Amino acid sequence: MLRLVSFVVVSLMLAMSVAACIGPSEPAVAPPPRDIAIAYDPSKARLFEDLVNTYNGKAAIRVRGLKVEIPQILDALPKGEMVGVSPDSSIWLENLDKAWEAGHPGAPSIVGTTVRYAATPVVIALWRGSAGGLGPADQQGWASLLRKGSEDSSFHWSHGSPRASASGMLALVAEFYAGAGKTYGLTKDDADREDVRRYVTQIEKTIARYGGEGDAALVEYLLKEGQKALSATVMPEASVFDFNQRSRSAKLDAIYPAEGTLMLDHPLVLLETPELTPDQRRAFLEFSRFLTGPDGQAIVVKHGFRSVDLAFDMAKSPLKNEGLSIEQPRLLQMPAAGTLAYLRTAWAYGLKRRANIVIVADVSGSMEGDKLARAKEALASFIKQAPSDEERIGLVT
Repeated sequence: MLRLVSFVVVSLMLAMSVAACIGPSEPAVAPPPRDIAIAYDPSKARLFEDLVNTYNGKAAIRVRGLKVEIPQILDALPKGEMVGVSPDSSIWLENLDKAWEAGHPGAPSIVGTTVRYAATPVVIALWRGSAGGLGPADQQGWASLLRKGSEDSSFHWSHGSPRASASGMLALVAEFYAGAGKTYGLTKDDADREDVRRYVTQIEKTIARYGGEGDAALVEYLLKEGQKALSATVMPEASVFDFNQRSRSAKLDAIYPAEGTLMLDHPLVLLETPELTPDQRRAFLEFSRFLTGPDGQAIVVKHGFRSVDLAFDMAKSPLKNEGLSIEQPRLLQMPAAGTLAYLRTAWAYGLKRRANIVIVADVSGSMEGDKLARAKEALASFIKQAPSDEERIGLVT
């Protein structure tokens, strides 16, 4: 009996000793992600793809770029599939927060670490050799467009819709500045002045079309249609560079408005979602360091954008090879976010030309199923971009 008890005690002590060595089971550690998804606007597709491909050659966690228009980025935001976004301008950051809050009421701001890695001014693009029609070179600008558009019925110009295009929105801001005779500190009170509103209304009434597409689509349109498309249009300097590099015939000149213009600043934004992991955050920060480092900035400059490094020697920029200026244009101060929203609303309700839009939709048998479903989604997205309820939209099947 004593031997049996001794054996049991020894066995228990041995089991306890083994258990102490093993300890409690550790939770499984998730492996680091293979890549992080970052959405970017199509206007810098060639730049961003070059940056991503170069970075991924040495990165432990790769970047997967998603080329998406701004409205679609905002629609996809609540799904939480992206770690970061890179729109063409910081003016969209408030929209990011609003889109996120719509699906997550009371949630904190989704806009996290923000790094600016490329810049390009908004310019007036005309076909090479035609800029003289806007008067003396040192006076060409927004007032020139107003005068030319009012006097010459054959002169057709455009800028993007401020609802969907950052360059279109910044052109509108520049028009308000020109009307107010200011270069900084634009306010809602300035926008409410009768003389300022009259100036902006007059220049907007001379516009032939509002591009609902982004700058990348505008470049494709000009490449396809040529000089019969438009006499002039507002676009980023980098888009003029892109057009001139790809066009085998006609080229564009860029006018840097005498009254001043604004810069598209191309931010890279970390999305602070609840699902964001430490590994994803580290991968994002590594990519952002590459973008602002010497290797990343060399790629930025190669594609016709301006470096964010103020010490960069613009004499090394390829802009001049495509007939563009390497000088710093006269820059206007970006208004506060509340003022931007106010200007956009004022434009939609009273200042812009009214639009009559007819949508022609193919609903034949070949569109059955998924094709028609996607077409409906695209049409719904398009209609949501209508600037105001004063636009007239028709549907023909």
